[in-house]
Amino acid sequence: MAALKDQWQQARQQRQQEIIQRRQGVQATLATWQQSRQQQAVAVKQALVEFHTTLQDETSLQLLQARQQRQVMAKATAQQLAVFVEELRSQTADFLALTSQERQVMAQQLEQDLSAFHQALVSAVSDLRLTLDQQIKQIQADVRAWLEIPPQMLAQYQQDRLEMRAALLDDLSAYVGDLQIQVSTYLKSLTSLRQQQAIDLKHQLQQNRQISIAAVETLFGDLAQFRQELTAYRANLQTIVWGDEAMAVSTPAPASATPPPTAKPAVPAAPAPAVVQAPEPEPAPQPLPTVDTPTEAAVLEYVQAQSGAKLTQIETELGLNRFQAVEVLRTLIEKNLIQQKDRVYHLVSAEATP
Repeated sequence: MAALKDQWQQARQQRQQEIIQRRQGVQATLATWQQSRQQQAVAVKQALVEFHTTLQDETSLQLLQARQQRQVMAKATAQQLAVFVEELRSQTADFLALTSQERQVMAQQLEQDLSAFHQALVSAVSDLRLTLDQQIKQIQADVRAWLEIPPQMLAQYQQDRLEMRAALLDDLSAYVGDLQIQVSTYLKSLTSLRQQQAIDLKHQLQQNRQISIAAVETLFGDLAQFRQELTAYRANLQTIVWGDEAMAVSTPAPASATPPPTAKPAVPAAPAPAVVQAPEPEPAPQPLPTVDTPTEAAVLEYVQAQSGAKLTQIETELGLNRFQAVEVLRTLIEKNLIQQKDRVYHLVSAEATP
């Protein structure tokens, strides 16, 4: 029994020593792993810091370039707006000067007509006064002659004179009435002429104002489109740099944004169920109306080919500047060949055809 107990004690001590050795080995292994993990963590942290620094530098550079491009485009747009405003101001000044000259010419012509009429009226009144003076002198001579005749004949002459005076008064009243009617008719014709000229001038001013408003709206539409493109570029840049999650967090909901007053959002309508229909024959091209210049003919052909075009499209495709395009469109609108609807120019015949 004692030997068996000694063996058990020895085996127990040996097992305890093995446990201690294993524990020491496990602690050494854990210490090695802990040190390796700390080194790896330090390396990963340094790599992340370097990547974050590099990403910040690249992002700052891209944002700086985008800001510079936006400033250059904004300066170009501002210069175009300034040039357009100066051209519009010059055109308005020329039109007002031309209108003032025409009004002065009309005023001079009217003054000359009134002066000639006044002279004719004065001459007619003078002739009438001379005739009346002659008639009065004749009457006075007749009266003196009547004073020498008997009273019976004098009474008869007096009665004849009264009848003649009444007839003369009637003729004079009729002449004065006719003269008043003629003067009133002439003044009415002058008034109607001035009113018609004022209506024509007002109509021309309204047409010029509509064309100017259309050009300004087109320019502001281009500016709104540029802002939308810039916003889309910024959104794409944020998506590239920060990813879709950051874009979803930083980008506001598009439904809450208020669209600009000059640009209508192009939201496509919900697609209707497809219905198979027989193909309709294409309408035959309508002949172009008669125009005066090749530029007007080219604009009409382009508008007919495109079934409507904007001002910027006409400028780009036909190689015209803003002043030429606006002048040609104004001329065609005055000729009732094209019309504008939602900043798009259409042929009048095409719009009238159902």
